[in-house]
Amino acid sequence: MKFSIIKYLFLISALLASFRLSSQNIEDVIYLKNGSIIHGKIIEKTEEKIKIESHDRNIWAFPVNEIDSVKSDKVYTPITIPAQQEELKKIIIKEQGFINRTDIGFLINSSALSFSTFVINGYKFKYGFSASGGTGFEIIDEHIHFPLFADIHYFPFNRRHSPYIYTQGGYLSHFENLSPNYIKDGILLNVGLGIAIFSSENEAFTVSIGYSFEKEYRERYIDWRNSNKYKYEVIFHRIAFRLGYFFR
Repeated sequence: MKFSIIKYLFLISALLASFRLSSQNIEDVIYLKNGSIIHGKIIEKTEEKIKIESHDRNIWAFPVNEIDSVKSDKVYTPITIPAQQEELKKIIIKEQGFINRTDIGFLINSSALSFSTFVINGYKFKYGFSASGGTGFEIIDEHIHFPLFADIHYFPFNRRHSPYIYTQGGYLSHFENLSPNYIKDGILLNVGLGIAIFSSENEAFTVSIGYSFEKEYRERYIDWRNSNKYKYEVIFHRIAFRLGYFFR
């Protein structure tokens, strides 16, 4: 009788251990619409997004509308971890919403190095496009410029390291009179490319390089006594190098 009880207790313990071991070998798997497959443990699930902790302890958040399905499966073996890391490079960043970006940088040509800073606010749409408005100030040729411009960015990929291209165009204003010159106003056009390195679904650091074109319209007095003057243009061609912080 005593032997039978011990045998049953041993059998129950073995079954419980087997069940526990089996449950530890199960993981959550998120299948994204872009083909990526993320393995780990789901730690948060809402109507808008799902957060999963991967095997290397990184936490990733994915919008629900970018997820194809969520399943439970056997744990990945260590051999497959490098392949999983490649999949994580395709992380889906928040697809749309209001954005803010602050850039600082330098405008460079063969003879001068000028400082520039921009503050840009706008909206990021689906399919990688964003439309924004920006302002700031630049110091060029010892003159302070205050640009007011429209900004369009295009992100072809929603990844943690996301390249982009941009174009900006607008108006230059000045609040200074230079005797005997007077800077009336001007125009600007910037184009370039860069990369955004996301530290979370809402924040990124950016690095970009591009071409900057600016044209000033000036007036120069010939004779102050009779207000004779003539108009002329000053054109600046610069290479623009910028560092930025992006959030939404």
